[in-house]
Amino acid sequence: PTDLVFPFFLFIVGVAMRFSFARHNYQPSSDLLKKIFWRTVTIFSFGLLLNAYPFIRQNWDWTSLRIMGVLQRIGLAYGLAAILSLYLSEKKLWISCGIILIGYWLILLLFGGSDPFGLSSNIARTIDIAILGENHLWRGTGIPFDPEGLLSTIPAIVTVLIGFSIGQLIQKVPDQMRLVQTILIRGAGIAAVGWLWGFIFPINKQLWTSTYVLYTGGLASFFLAAFIWLIDIRGYKKLSWPFMIFGTNSIFVFIGSGLWVKTILKVKFDYNGDIISGYSYLYKT
Repeated sequence: PTDLVFPFFLFIVGVAMRFSFARHNYQPSSDLLKKIFWRTVTIFSFGLLLNAYPFIRQNWDWTSLRIMGVLQRIGLAYGLAAILSLYLSEKKLWISCGIILIGYWLILLLFGGSDPFGLSSNIARTIDIAILGENHLWRGTGIPFDPEGLLSTIPAIVTVLIGFSIGQLIQKVPDQMRLVQTILIRGAGIAAVGWLWGFIFPINKQLWTSTYVLYTGGLASFFLAAFIWLIDIRGYKKLSWPFMIFGTNSIFVFIGSGLWVKTILKVKFDYNGDIISGYSYLYKT
């Protein structure tokens, strides 16, 4: 389930983006472009600050600051998807999605050596090391490899655009039952392509593979259709309030949780003679 949270969030960013742009008649006005730019910069900057927290530490070395991250990917994917959706027609947008997904597959396949999808040999890691440097990458896998790296952020744009296309359906199909059916059909088609393609191109979150984009995009469509049916058609309005609260404050909830984890990791406790972090004390003892 945790592998679905991030793509589902980007999917909903795309859905919301469609409604947000309605106020600007879907035209790339200077005012809208400025808002997109500053929103992208703000989200990216919050991600950098979260990586740098607690800002002052003993023997702090700025040369080891991780540059990319979850918020950075959200900001970049949103910004680039927004530009594409404003300047391209619906048909050209779908063609662009296809080019991005197939192109990413070919880049990984052709430039990844004998094990193109391996942790240490994939081209996404090679590009991140060349541009960002080893010291600025995540090391949670034991080697410098960033699952939110530069190259793998490109297919994440399509995750946002899939959500944008579902947002178009919500606006264009007035009958809610027909809307649910249409979203389910489109979602099934998208997920099926991802699943079938997965036989030759692994569905992999770490590389954010094209198959992962399609499969999770289809699943996100199913969940959205289910909520439309439950809340708007069946009338279970009370189900929506927790999602509304977290949805309208999602970035700050994420930042808050990140700050909490990083803070308690720095707090040390004596536990039966062993010095452990607050995180281990709370969640592992």
